[in-house]
Amino acid sequence: MSHPLVGKSFRFDIGPLKVDFTFDSASQGSFVVEEGGGLAPDGHTETVRLDLREIREASI
Repeated sequence: MSHPLVGKSFRFDIGPLKVDFTFDSASQGSFVVEEGGGLAPDGHTETVRLDLREIREASI
């Protein structure tokens, strides 16, 4: 069964730092630094390992 976050992307806008993060799979995500604001180079990409776990049931 696929995790509900897989395939979804989120944009983090933290002042001068703007990052797009995508959940590639339940065990991998990738991000692109759109604007590094002096904290990271613009265009930097990285893939990270994830360990997604449900902490509690989601209430709808």
